[in-house]
Amino acid sequence: MKRLLQFFTLLTLALVGGAQTMLAETTNLYERTSSTWVDDDIADWGNSSATIANGLSQTGTNAGWSASKTFTFNAFSKVKLEATIIGGAATGRDTSYDYITFGGISLRLYGSASPQKATIDIDGTSYDLSGYTRNGTYNLTVTIDQATGEVAYNVSGSATGSGTVKSITALTGVTVGHLRGGRENYPATVTLSSIKVTEEQQEISIAKYTVNYVFESNIIKTESGEIAVNNVVEATLPITIDDQKYYATDDAITSLTVSNDETKNVLNVELRKAYDYNYTVKSNLGGDIFAAGINVEGEKVYAPYPRYINNNGVLYTKAANGSEYRYVFELKENDQIETLEYKDANINDVVYFSEGENITGATATSAGNNMIIRSSNAACGYASEDLTLVSLEPGKYAVKACLYSNSSAGLVLSFAYGDNTFTFEEAGSTNGTVEEKEIEVREKTDFIWKASGSAKDGLDYIYIQRTGDATVSIDLPADYTYSTFSSTANLDFTDNADVEAYIAQVENDGVTVTLTKVEQVPAGEGVILKKIGNNTTATVKVLASAEALSNNALVGVTEANTVSLETLAAAGNAYVLVSDEKFSKVSEGASGYISAGKAYLEYTPVAGASVNSLRISFGEPTAVADVEAKLETGDNAIYNVQGIRVSKPTAPGMYIMNGKAFIVK
Repeated sequence: MKRLLQFFTLLTLALVGGAQTMLAETTNLYERTSSTWVDDDIADWGNSSATIANGLSQTGTNAGWSASKTFTFNAFSKVKLEATIIGGAATGRDTSYDYITFGGISLRLYGSASPQKATIDIDGTSYDLSGYTRNGTYNLTVTIDQATGEVAYNVSGSATGSGTVKSITALTGVTVGHLRGGRENYPATVTLSSIKVTEEQQEISIAKYTVNYVFESNIIKTESGEIAVNNVVEATLPITIDDQKYYATDDAITSLTVSNDETKNVLNVELRKAYDYNYTVKSNLGGDIFAAGINVEGEKVYAPYPRYINNNGVLYTKAANGSEYRYVFELKENDQIETLEYKDANINDVVYFSEGENITGATATSAGNNMIIRSSNAACGYASEDLTLVSLEPGKYAVKACLYSNSSAGLVLSFAYGDNTFTFEEAGSTNGTVEEKEIEVREKTDFIWKASGSAKDGLDYIYIQRTGDATVSIDLPADYTYSTFSSTANLDFTDNADVEAYIAQVENDGVTVTLTKVEQVPAGEGVILKKIGNNTTATVKVLASAEALSNNALVGVTEANTVSLETLAAAGNAYVLVSDEKFSKVSEGASGYISAGKAYLEYTPVAGASVNSLRISFGEPTAVADVEAKLETGDNAIYNVQGIRVSKPTAPGMYIMNGKAFIVK
């Protein structure tokens, strides 16, 4: 019941028309100054370590104290506090302040160095005191009228204001102190140098009243008290009796203006039982339902929600509600829908996101206060066995995980992809530390959360963001244009500015190798690389897959299929690239191995033929100068402009012999 007053001691009363009149009287309840403070009862202030010689003081950088004095006031009186507080040097942290509170009002001198500020708080609403800083002397006067709840304040004669204290029962005393925290840079000294509390009993008529709560013609609860005449008594609704909540019916009268005739000061409030309401809590993005259920009308519902939502690879976010990722609302109607607004977090290309507790196979936990208060979706998870989270396509990724630990021993969470492992670690307890790891995969690879964590040490959430393409760095020869190559990954040479890839095929003449440019090369395939410019390295993009190449005589060499030159010589069909122009046959007596990552050409000449070398040509036209630069001269051999050797010109056009061009008409 609003403004339903509880009283302590009544002064002299006189009966007037059924009501009683309290007579005016002023009382000095408490006073201490520099000269009398030392005589105060320290126990009343609840802190035996405070210095009281010239006021209640506390000195020190890592110390804090809180002292309070409780007073008993008469009903309907006006109470007044006059106090002087001297703030310490403005070196404290943002969260620290010196303060003095009186009923529902407080003077707070905040410790932030920039900006310094002082505020007046009335029932939780803060008002900045312009021009006042924390380091100074404050003369505070506060007057509260218990009959109306009105409050007025004055700070040092210039900062004045007023408000209403809703809870008069809070007006029971004075608290003076400095926040404790054990951190550095607390103020050097704070002193309450003087204090005076007086009470003025108002000349006011009071009367008795009764409130009956009626359900199905039965009075199930009665409240009574005294209040100033002409004040309004309001029923306290809803009420709960034996775990059953009741509300006033739609046509019920729920308030009463108190009169001098106490026989009229009876309020009968008709009640109904509270309804059961359905509710749903969802996001504004659609499809995301965080909570749904049934609860009693008027109850508060606590619905955990995640910090992020993955919407087609883009993370959307909603900030914490205070320090909690729990949405709180009152149930007011049936089928109530609460929509939480998520905004773009500017985190794109997300291939995986999950709350730790929602990962398949993980165990949900909210052990310890910090997990449920501060963790996304109000819970974490841990893995008692290895859990596969996602299969990653080739690429570069940023793995970001939020960790919680309620253990001073800290936390280690382990992850793996392919043959690689890494950990996220915290040395001690943590209230939500985000760790990041850059990784790269060159083939489709499972990303695994290794068994780690516990009921006290959890994964809050994790997301994996693609940051780029996986690449392979290739060393190119400094003195040659062409080299053989094979890769353990699928590669894309499309529009590469540093290198081109070719497959090879032996022509029907049995001595010419035609090179054909290709864009995508599957893992393990042998190719010829053509260096563009003078670079000695090239970076090539990795593909998730590439189609097999046909009509390629090149055989790629990997760690799995290394072959010795002796074996190739015995087979009699292997040729190795020996210059920018030709392949030479691996002959008897050769020793060693072809290195992994290289290739050789496999060709079996026609029966009876002996071919010791193969000359390179191109399957697509090139400039004459380019052909001339790549062909040996002086052997009277004839080549067309494609670099293909011919026995004689067979059609009009340009041909090359001994490095010189001639035209056949």
